[in-house]
Amino acid sequence: MDNQENKSKRASVDGKASTAYETVSSTALEEPFVQRFPSIPGEGTALPNDENDYCRAKAYLMKQCMETGDSLWDHLNEVLKKILIEQPVNIGDTFEEFSYRVRQNRFKDKADHLRDIYVPPEHHALSLKLMGLLRPSDDTSDAQDKPHDDEEEPRARPDLMELLYFFEQTGVGLPRQEMFCIALHLKKLAASQPIEKYRFWGKVLGLEKNYYIVETELNEDETARRNAEREEAEELAKTEDSGAETRTRDELKEQRERELEEAKQREIDFAAERSQAKYQELVRQAQEAGQSQMPEPVELAPWPPIPPLPLPPIPAPIRKIPSEPSGIGVNKKTYFVCTEPGDQWVELPDVTPEQIQVSRKIRRAFTGNLDSPMNTYPAFPGTEKNYLRAQIARISSGTQISPLGFYTFNEEEEAEPEEEGALKTNYTENPDYEPVSIKDLTDPSMSFWVHHTPYILKQGRTTWWNPTENEAEGEEEEEGEGAPEEEEQKEIGPELLTPLSEDAALDSITPWSTRSTSVLFPEFAIATVRSNLWPGAYAFAAAKKFENVYIGNGHKFSATNHSPEPFGEIQDEYPTGPEIMEILDPTPAEEEEWRLAHEVRAPEEELPEEEELDDEELDDQD
Repeated sequence: MDNQENKSKRASVDGKASTAYETVSSTALEEPFVQRFPSIPGEGTALPNDENDYCRAKAYLMKQCMETGDSLWDHLNEVLKKILIEQPVNIGDTFEEFSYRVRQNRFKDKADHLRDIYVPPEHHALSLKLMGLLRPSDDTSDAQDKPHDDEEEPRARPDLMELLYFFEQTGVGLPRQEMFCIALHLKKLAASQPIEKYRFWGKVLGLEKNYYIVETELNEDETARRNAEREEAEELAKTEDSGAETRTRDELKEQRERELEEAKQREIDFAAERSQAKYQELVRQAQEAGQSQMPEPVELAPWPPIPPLPLPPIPAPIRKIPSEPSGIGVNKKTYFVCTEPGDQWVELPDVTPEQIQVSRKIRRAFTGNLDSPMNTYPAFPGTEKNYLRAQIARISSGTQISPLGFYTFNEEEEAEPEEEGALKTNYTENPDYEPVSIKDLTDPSMSFWVHHTPYILKQGRTTWWNPTENEAEGEEEEEGEGAPEEEEQKEIGPELLTPLSEDAALDSITPWSTRSTSVLFPEFAIATVRSNLWPGAYAFAAAKKFENVYIGNGHKFSATNHSPEPFGEIQDEYPTGPEIMEILDPTPAEEEEWRLAHEVRAPEEELPEEEELDDEELDDQD
């Protein structure tokens, strides 16, 4: 009975406590803690229950605030944890400060989206560049006023968007937005430079940035001016080189004479020292012999001076292969590059034969920085700017093609007498050109496609230069030179407008591949050609239109991994001869014999005089 009464009382107390807990509101937070929890010991007649009291107290402390979503339980845990970690002194005095710090760090927004200074987004700079391209120039308004001239040569100012359409049919090209910006940028370039023709050459991919390349032809006045400046610079450099060579010879002769005089003076000084030493030796001997009269000073003749080393042979000046002038050969076209549409166009310098020769022996990825140094072996003479120009010349020579009959040689050039072995270099568009059928253009024999860019010889030029010819008039050859060098055999490359069928294969790989863009609609198909030796070089032909483009990394195909050129043979420091060969050391007997033979003896006349003096002294004593 007693147990049942206790249970009923406890149930009634629990019911009252739960009712009191549920009715607790935010306005009752200020009431005494004990009054709102009647089940806590010491309140009324409720029986003590530790577990129940703990759960009710914890539930109250874990109640979240309506504004911040935080609870006193979590806040106290963080405060106590911070206190235990830092273990400050006089925590009773600084408890409120710790509580404030924890609350500030908990509710502070760590993602501060407000910056101290304004940082423009990345696309802002690009937008500013493109705004400059979209502004119409003066020639745009003038062109709108002029009537359209159908007779104007279409290849002088090509429509890049139209060419992009044809390349898109072949599966090659750039995004339209990018190509549109390039077309605007090309128009700005043509308005600011003395350019007669231009076309989009292609895009070379780099590690950091890419290169957009434009091929241009300067007008005749600009080409003549550059060639005149080049000739003046070459004459000045030639004069400086000849003067430096003359100065070198004179300096070597003066050095030889100076060394000979110094050697003679050294022998004279050494002879004086030897004479003094010999005289002291004679004086010592006379003193030991008890002689009263001292010997006369001895003057030894100086030894002949050691001849100076022979003058080193003056190396013959290295005759570098001259580069072709502007407007001719590999420098017929001028190239401009930029890394992004809207950037400043940078003109690439003319390429030299040495740069082309070395570029064939190395393989280096482009970085996108024109001033990047070329750390290669063999050493490349220039920076990445020159290397890019050399690769452009090689790619253009091997991949720029056109349909058979599109170009023809000038009649004026054919009428002029040609040198033996000379090749035709000037050609023009054929006004009577009849388009080649798609079937012929896609023929695997490649007989209906021709090269219209000159072939680059091993010298790095399109025309052969004879290295054995005399240089300037009035230059005399020195006597004592060896036999004249044998004349090198003249190298002649294939003629212009040579069919692609005559191209040689590389490692059993056909140099070209061709196909049609559509088999189902042959009347609308376009013929496309791809180079297998220079991956990234493409060409298309449709009716009377054709174009070439290159989009790649700028390197030639190689069936094997690239192997650098081996180091050259180690050169001899000096020629081997008897004057530098070791001989056997002399024996002690030979050394003594040589010493006695070269020993300087006192004059024999002095001895009788001394004897006579001794006899006279003896007579006086007697």
